[in-house]
Amino acid sequence: MSLNLDWSNTKIARISYLTFRFYIIHCRIYISSLLYFRLYSN
Repeated sequence: MSLNLDWSNTKIARISYLTFRFYIIHCRIYISSLLYFRLYSN
């Protein structure tokens, strides 16, 4: 029972880590594109 619970916890941790990396990468792309457009719009 504890083994099954541990497996589900690691699965949840892995999914949350992947979504965290996904949001970090997309935020960096979004911020860099905003800076790029602000730099070249003037």
